[in-house]
Amino acid sequence: MPRLSLAELLMGVIVLQQALAALMWWLSARVQVVPRVPALHWAAAALWAAGVVGCTVLGQNLGLAFSHSFTNMMAPGVFILLRLGLQILLRAPRQDGEHALVAMLAVACAWGGHLGGAPLFWGIATASLLNAYCLLRLAQTVRLPVRQELGLGAVRLVVWPLRALAGVFLLRALLALVVPPGAVRPLYVDTPPNIIVLTIMMTLGLVMHLVLALCVALRLVRRLHRLSRQDALTLLPNRRAADEHLARLLARLRAGQGGFALALADVDHFKRVNDQQGHAIGDRALAHLAAQLRAQARPVDLVARFGGEEFVLLLPDVDAATARAVAERQRLAVAAEPLRLGAAALPLSISLGVGLARADDSAESLLARVDAALYRAKAAGRNRVELEA
Repeated sequence: MPRLSLAELLMGVIVLQQALAALMWWLSARVQVVPRVPALHWAAAALWAAGVVGCTVLGQNLGLAFSHSFTNMMAPGVFILLRLGLQILLRAPRQDGEHALVAMLAVACAWGGHLGGAPLFWGIATASLLNAYCLLRLAQTVRLPVRQELGLGAVRLVVWPLRALAGVFLLRALLALVVPPGAVRPLYVDTPPNIIVLTIMMTLGLVMHLVLALCVALRLVRRLHRLSRQDALTLLPNRRAADEHLARLLARLRAGQGGFALALADVDHFKRVNDQQGHAIGDRALAHLAAQLRAQARPVDLVARFGGEEFVLLLPDVDAATARAVAERQRLAVAAEPLRLGAAALPLSISLGVGLARADDSAESLLARVDAALYRAKAAGRNRVELEA
């Protein structure tokens, strides 16, 4: 049995590594740990990479047309599949036309170079440049979706490995162009540049799959974080989210960075709605009211379900008159838009208590004052706004 060279051994490790990565992504999709479509794209990319490297090694005896031209033609497909999977995961726009163009260029450069008798460095340089282009475009196109979906810290974790791997391919293309033609050898030949490139590719290949796994984990954590702060019925922020935002506004007020008002809104005679119409209609009424409150709020306002039929509005940078006007607008909007039940309409109204935060307020003291104002609004006949005393 012929002894494997160090380059062939490294390529065998890369094949095994990518095959295991493909199995991991396939199993993750099968048991629904990872969104199915992105995971299958990454599994296909890993298998494709294993196939390209494997064909490079095993095709030595079949001539350069197979071990070099064919594999160079196929290599960009790995990064196209990686890019598609990440774009699908992050719901980023796809560039299928660009992918098709890259694929056609890879075929034209590899096969055209082989038919034209181009020297070895031609295939290495063109394939490496196309691979680097795919990786740099992937880093560019996912930067904004990663920041929006996963946060600023994740951008570095995702983008820099992609750029580093692109740098490896650019370096390989540069070496292929500047070294003497006779010194350019296929990757399976033991040369110091090939050993360095294979070692870096093996390392970054592992890092790339770890980065993809991290993206999935961060996305899941952020989704759970979001769901833990969202009311399932109305899709508004819930009491926990409101309490956290209230604490931030109080800290901002104590730092002298702007005041705010808090309003509590309670649905008038909601028990009557549940008793007469049933709880299913009551739930529809709450969802309808939530949509009305959200539609009337300013972009900087937070509208949250505080519990039961009670909602809270946090209004930054307002005085007493503006806070009352905002609350009145909310009250009038709710009264003007009854819940439609087929041909019938169920009129709804809310009562609101409003109060301005003070620098010495705690969350409890502010809520107590506003709750007292809400109680006065309900005692005075409902469907009205009352400011704190």
